[in-house]
Amino acid sequence: MLRQPRLTIFAGCNWQYGRGPGSFDEYFVIPVTIANDGARGGTVLAIELTIEKGGRSKAYTGNFTLASLDDKTRQLFAPLAIAGHASVTASIVFTQRTPAGAPLFGEPGPDNARLKLRTAAGMSYGLIDWPFAGAPPDVHLKPSLQRFDVTTVLGGERASFDACEPDQPDTPAAQEK
Repeated sequence: MLRQPRLTIFAGCNWQYGRGPGSFDEYFVIPVTIANDGARGGTVLAIELTIEKGGRSKAYTGNFTLASLDDKTRQLFAPLAIAGHASVTASIVFTQRTPAGAPLFGEPGPDNARLKLRTAAGMSYGLIDWPFAGAPPDVHLKPSLQRFDVTTVLGGERASFDACEPDQPDTPAAQEK
């Protein structure tokens, strides 16, 4: 029997942050890789980002993909079909579901971020597949704004920062060391 899709999301360390025309219209550009360790193909329908800081949280959705960092090459996010034992890499633009309230991002200090995949699972073997199907795990990150300049963002530009802290054992950068 072929093993179900096992999708895992990995976030790169170099994130970009910006604000749109409204001062509360925040967005993130995050490089992600989604790997499928299963034998069967899987489909990612959506990617969700939640940022938490100081008891408040905001939800963002992956709405666009970027081929390069200029806005002329962005495309609407479409479901990603990932073959068995394969992976897909893309830079995803996350925008707020509902732009409201003061921005959470912009002040130095740690934040909590969570990336979550919404997937479609094909059940070609019916009841035999149900015990083996499971939701992909969320990725929890703690981006740090130590080298972040909010004045760059307020001037209408994107700001880049390193979202991986080297002392965190659960980040891909720390696992490689």
